[in-house]
Amino acid sequence: FPDAETLAAAIREALEAPAQTLSGAHRLPADAPIVVGKGGHVLSLRVALRQAPPGGTIRVLPGCYREALSVGKDVTLEGEGEGVILALPEDASLVVHAGRVTLRKVLLRREGASEAPLLQLRAGRLLLEDLQVEGGAAPLVRAEAGTALELRKVHLRGASAALHLKPGARAEL
Repeated sequence: FPDAETLAAAIREALEAPAQTLSGAHRLPADAPIVVGKGGHVLSLRVALRQAPPGGTIRVLPGCYREALSVGKDVTLEGEGEGVILALPEDASLVVHAGRVTLRKVLLRREGASEAPLLQLRAGRLLLEDLQVEGGAAPLVRAEAGTALELRKVHLRGASAALHLKPGARAEL
């Protein structure tokens, strides 16, 4: 870049691009998935979760996503191909506090040691399908009373405890 002003303009344009892709004249059709990753609509799972409509699908391109996530609506997060890694920061969990949430075709792991579960199901329903989990000392899922958990083709490696279900929580394996 020839000068600082040109560089600043390029940075502003790059930061604005994801929001412009999903709003205004470039808005995606309501039933179209949001694609996350390099070459997708957005780079962050958190941004995709905010922008996804209830019942929407988020397709995650291969890469390592280091984010703590909170989900409060019906949504599906699905990996595209091999190499989709959701690496939760130390002491962080993916928290579901409402809705029907599906997590499919990803490798879920923790960055560092922690006693926090990888997934906390505080309310709603959670389906884990075609999932690889690299665990540690903490449980994979902690489910509160009144919640429903379903696991299909979930492969655990190194997890010392898979589930911690509070009384009144349901699980289907």
